[in-house]
Amino acid sequence: MLCAGLLLTGCGSGEGALNTLQVGDDEVQIIRTDIAYSGGGTETLFLISPFRDRPMDERISVARASLKQDGACRLATEDPGILRAMTAKHTAGPNDQLLIAPVKC
Repeated sequence: MLCAGLLLTGCGSGEGALNTLQVGDDEVQIIRTDIAYSGGGTETLFLISPFRDRPMDERISVARASLKQDGACRLATEDPGILRAMTAKHTAGPNDQLLIAPVKC
């Protein structure tokens, strides 16, 4: 599974559903975890393809648009500094197509 290539804490011990959504030309895989975020919600992995370097603002925008399609969920924070740190904390290697963000439903 995707978790094998990531250092995603808690992966395999209760991760949630995998949703794949189309946002414009991008495909977004949303993997929910059971890792609680201190500001409310749970940490969620957004894997965006096609794979290419994406600035944090673009990743946040794609994640926000995918959550609008997915239902009544929203990002618990859109602070680029927090999301950059959260993504770096849980991934190994380049992560310019990934975003790990807290999601509230």
